[in-house]
Amino acid sequence: MKTIFEYKSYRAYLKAYFAQYAPRSGHKSQFCLAINCQSSFLSLVINKQAHLTQEQAISAAKFLKLDTSEEDFFMLLLQKARAGTQDLKNFYQTKIDNILQDRMNIHKRIQVKSELSIEAQNQYYSHWLYSALHILVSIPSKNNKFAASEHLKIPIEQVEEILNFLETEGLLIKDLSGKYSFGPSHIHLS
Repeated sequence: MKTIFEYKSYRAYLKAYFAQYAPRSGHKSQFCLAINCQSSFLSLVINKQAHLTQEQAISAAKFLKLDTSEEDFFMLLLQKARAGTQDLKNFYQTKIDNILQDRMNIHKRIQVKSELSIEAQNQYYSHWLYSALHILVSIPSKNNKFAASEHLKIPIEQVEEILNFLETEGLLIKDLSGKYSFGPSHIHLS
């Protein structure tokens, strides 16, 4: 599934999310329970006849396990959709455009390094999961946080934390679709 940053509306993201996870029995009802709504209301939201409240949207972001930047973007999409005037819609669209522009600039997203510091190497080698995830995301079918979490049978939060470390240290680069590739940094042990 594409990342939230590739959608122009929070409704389209939810629709795609449920299209992908619809086969899981009870998934939609668990979502509705998490955001405190009826499934009929969720259908109205997805079909552009109602909006989530901000409280429901933040609960939805938690249920969807969005990271902080994804959560912010989801909330901006909601606020833009709920805006009552064109000026307010334009205000939120400018914020959305700025986020997307920043994401396009790889240098703002990672700190380019050629070799890891000793501290970063210590963290990398502190647990087998760092190297496992580093290599696992090179496999096309495992090249996102959800597939990696499922494959390694570890919580998505732990996967996100490790992938964020790998990305921050320049070992991985995440593109706009949420897929990873090897970054400019490398590990060298003397």
